[in-house]
Amino acid sequence: MGEFDVGQPVPRTEDPRLLTGGGRYSDDYNLPHQLRGYVLRSPHAHADILSIDSAAASGMPGVHAILTAEDYRADGHGDLQCASRWNEDQYQPPNPPLALGRVRHVGEAVAFVVADTVDQAKDAAESILVDYAELPANTVTAVAMDDDTPAVWEERPNNECFYEQRGYPEETRAAFKAADIVVERTFPITRTITNTIEPRAYLGEYNATDQRYTLYTGGSSPAISGAVSGCAAASIPNRCWCCGPRTKSGGRSNGRRSGPRRISATTRGATIIRWRSWHSTRTVISSACMCARWRRWAPS
Repeated sequence: MGEFDVGQPVPRTEDPRLLTGGGRYSDDYNLPHQLRGYVLRSPHAHADILSIDSAAASGMPGVHAILTAEDYRADGHGDLQCASRWNEDQYQPPNPPLALGRVRHVGEAVAFVVADTVDQAKDAAESILVDYAELPANTVTAVAMDDDTPAVWEERPNNECFYEQRGYPEETRAAFKAADIVVERTFPITRTITNTIEPRAYLGEYNATDQRYTLYTGGSSPAISGAVSGCAAASIPNRCWCCGPRTKSGGRSNGRRSGPRRISATTRGATIIRWRSWHSTRTVISSACMCARWRRWAPS
C-alpha cells in the first residue's frame, strides 16, 4: 500500500511546528504605538437605546476615541452582509458593527473604546452611561414563532428568517405512515459554542499615504473576511486588505466569521492613524457570541 493510498493516515504538515512551540497567536503580533480596543456590550436581550453619554469616559487617561453606531453611519459605512444565503426569501436584517437604536441580544456591541491599553479602555467603557428602555424578550427557541412571542425584527413578526425544505417530504411521510412501528421524539439541543484556544482577535491599520486598510485576523478565511469587511465599509470597498497568517491551531470557530469587531478595528482609520488591536475573551465568546445556537429537532 502506498503512502497516500485510501485509508492511509496523512500527518498534518503543521504538527512539528506547533508541537515544538512554534505556534504564534494574535498576542504575539504587536506593533509600535498600537492602540487597544474594548467593546461595551448590552446587558439586555431586547431594549431601545435612548441615549449614550460618553463625555466623562472620553476625557479619561489614555482614551483616544469612543465610537458608536452614529459615528459609523456618519462615516458613510454600511451593514455587514450575510455570506451564507440559503434561498432568495431569506430575511437579511440591518447588521451594523454597533447597535443602532436598539439591541437585540445580550452582549450586542454598543460602543467601541480605543485607548493606549486594554485596562484604560475597560475603565472608560465602565464610565459610559447608556440609557435603555427594556422590551419584551424570549429565550426559548421552541416558542420563537408563536403568535405571542416578541418579534426580534418588526419586518418578520413571526421571527422566521427562512424556510428550507430538502429531500422528499411526501415520500418520507408515506413511509412513516406505512411503518408498523413509529418512534417519535423531540430532541432539544442545548446552547452550543466552541471553546477555542484563541478567541477572536484583530489588528487593524490605516495607511494615510495610499488610503489603504489592513486587517490582520486570527481566522482561517481572510479572503471572505476581507470581502465582507470591504463591502460593509462603503468608503473603502477596494482598499481593504485582510490577511490571516498560518500560525496557530485551535481557532476553528474563528474561521469564516466576519464579525462586527473586524469592522470596528479598521474603520475610523482616517481619524485615528495608529494600529488598533482588539482581542476577545472566552467569557465574551460564551456570553455574547452570535454564533452560539440552541436547537430543537421535532418531527413534522
